[in-house]
Amino acid sequence: MEYLKSYKVFEEVNDIDIGFNLTNFLDQAPTAPTDPKYDNLIEITKRGNLYKYLVTGERKLTFGMLKDLHKDALKFKKNREIKQGIEKFLWRIIPIAFAPIFLPIWIIAQILGATRALNKVMIQVLKMDNGTYDTFLMNIVRKVNEYKIIDLTEGELQRLYVDDWFYKSFAISKGLKEMIKKELFIEFSFYIVKKIQYQNDDKIVPDYYIENEFRRWLNRKFRMNPPLPLKRKRDKHEKF
Repeated sequence: MEYLKSYKVFEEVNDIDIGFNLTNFLDQAPTAPTDPKYDNLIEITKRGNLYKYLVTGERKLTFGMLKDLHKDALKFKKNREIKQGIEKFLWRIIPIAFAPIFLPIWIIAQILGATRALNKVMIQVLKMDNGTYDTFLMNIVRKVNEYKIIDLTEGELQRLYVDDWFYKSFAISKGLKEMIKKELFIEFSFYIVKKIQYQNDDKIVPDYYIENEFRRWLNRKFRMNPPLPLKRKRDKHEKF
């Protein structure tokens, strides 16, 4: 105890000699100010309304905000994928590690494994059924996916409590988004972040800029013939 008391006295003397307590100083250090307009844009994006927000009401967006949006979305996606990979690994390795010690864990692991296998079979069968299977069976599978039960069995816990807003950060029409594999959006994200980095931050982003860049990128990547036309105006019957 003598040594502990001596150390405490030494610590207090040091604080006096320096003139301030370093811990308190760090706790009170100001955080970087945030832009209310950008915070609002992030909230709109996370709700999936970015495209609608930009194409209705003559709203404008600067390249500075666009850069930050896509950099933050890409950073979020990277972190989410890493966490999801770790969770899936632990979800599989823990039952294997503890199975020899605790029988119920082995039983649970077998049930989860069987559920994953059944899901892979059922989904493929129902995709190819052309409406011949009973509606009741279809509803079961639909409800299972709706309540993310399969995500749980696969160990994809991130999907249960973290909304993946990365795909919502692209101001692209709903129809085009639904046609394209999600993996392509990740590849396009790296492309667009690099392309716009030299744009003036205060410059206004042209109408349908991201959608048209995406169309050009798809045309080049897949050598589309005829190419996807660029978007000039919004169809009044377009769904958001």
